[in-house]
Amino acid sequence: MFRYLVLASFILSGCGTYIEDRRSIDYAPVYEQEALPSSDPSFGSIYKPNKGSLFAMEGRANRVGDILTVAFTESFQATKSQNAATSRTSENSV
Repeated sequence: MFRYLVLASFILSGCGTYIEDRRSIDYAPVYEQEALPSSDPSFGSIYKPNKGSLFAMEGRANRVGDILTVAFTESFQATKSQNAATSRTSENSV
């Protein structure tokens, strides 16, 4: 009887969990640092990292939290052929 009581207490103690309701002292959120605009002169290059593209406000995802769309294209082609040839020759002579 004592064994069953101990077993039942172990099983019931597994059902209860303790969750601490405060944040860890070591927790520190990470914030994005604002990039300072560069004052490098433009020498006629086409690419400008600070400008958006013509059709959208932002040309590329370059910040934390930007959404990327990835498109995968998969192609599959299979060919199966099976050939079977049998022959039998039989001769009897007396």
